[in-house]
Amino acid sequence: MASIPCALIVLLISLSQDHMGVQGNINSVFSSVGENATLPCSGFYPVIQTGWYYSRFGSRVKLTSYHGRIISDRAGRLSLLSDSSLHITDVTTEDAGHYILEWLPAKRRRRAWMDQMYNGVYLSVLNISSRVTKAEACSDVTIYCHLHAGNESVVDNRDVRLSWVDEGGVELQNTNRLQISRDSPCSTTLTVQLRDPNPVNTQRTWRCQVTAEGKVQTSANYTIRVKASSEICPSPHFLGKTLFVCVCHSLTHSCCLIHSLTHSCCLIHSLTHSLMLSHSLTHSLMLSHSLTHSLMLSHSLTHSLTHSCCLIHSLTHSLMLSHSLTHSLMLSHSLTHSLTHSCCLIHSLTHSCCLIHSLTHSCCLIHSLTHSLTHVVSFTHSLTHSLMLSHSLTHSLMLSHSLTHSLMLSHSLTHSLPLSQVSMWLLELLPLSVCLWL
Repeated sequence: MASIPCALIVLLISLSQDHMGVQGNINSVFSSVGENATLPCSGFYPVIQTGWYYSRFGSRVKLTSYHGRIISDRAGRLSLLSDSSLHITDVTTEDAGHYILEWLPAKRRRRAWMDQMYNGVYLSVLNISSRVTKAEACSDVTIYCHLHAGNESVVDNRDVRLSWVDEGGVELQNTNRLQISRDSPCSTTLTVQLRDPNPVNTQRTWRCQVTAEGKVQTSANYTIRVKASSEICPSPHFLGKTLFVCVCHSLTHSCCLIHSLTHSCCLIHSLTHSLMLSHSLTHSLMLSHSLTHSLMLSHSLTHSLTHSCCLIHSLTHSLMLSHSLTHSLMLSHSLTHSLTHSCCLIHSLTHSCCLIHSLTHSCCLIHSLTHSLTHVVSFTHSLTHSLMLSHSLTHSLMLSHSLTHSLMLSHSLTHSLPLSQVSMWLLELLPLSVCLWL
């Protein structure tokens, strides 16, 4: 689900701080007009960024930036201390109000801007005033003391009380010459009748102090110069005194009523401003609701687009796998073709081997035939030799037969011819016989 814009949440936090007073840690600081005041930034984690805001009657003004620079028109009286506390010099009644400190803990340096913490500080300023600074002897002096509280709840919750004390610090009470009236918890009036002899110029000082939770928080002095006078002041008639006191009390009460009416007008103005802010906030919430709906639709569209992208990626991956499978099938087909061709080659080689075997057998047969022919030739040669021998034998037989015949002739001749003649004849036939033999 989409988150709510930071600006809207900051506006909600600011309104809750200004009008409900329940957000963050709330401190109270008391000071007097002309004094100094320090709005603390202590008791928290170490901070890395601070920003001070001033809020009063529904308006909010930024005083410092997160870099420690004063950006208010009161820059001459404002300064940031080393611990990020806000120091105000020469305090005026306009400084009273609600101060908001936005800060980030140092350990959350990288966290979002929404992790800011809020520290509320209410500054209440005490002011003492009178219509006169110089008085005549035997006159009456009225001094007003008013506490400009940052928030009325501060006065109620902390038991704030205004009181008058003399120069020695003793609290004053109502007497014949002192009249103290308290119009509200934040306003009191002191009326003094100067009836004592005053031979020389003197100064009279009265102090108004603020007590909260049993401790004096701040005080303010008012000094009047009393002119010298030697006359003795007559005591007024009791009735006249009573009427005077009643008239003064009525006037004081009227002034208090006017002040209350003024404060009520301011509250009505603040309420009107708050209603306007509430109307703006309602409009902002409606816009935020529309923006949230749009962001939800955008988130749904983004989710759909992301899912579509995932499907496209899956389809692309499937197409790549299909392409790879097609390539593998082509390679398989090529391999099958190669295997078929190899089988054909193997068949051819087998046939060639058969032919070679046949040729080898033929060669063996030829070798056998050659060997046989060799034997035949040898046999033929032997036969030829035998024939030649037979022929020689035949010739020898013929020679032998001739010799035999010769011998027979010789024998015949021997018997017929003389021996010498036969011998001569044999000697003649001997070379012929040798030639025939050879």
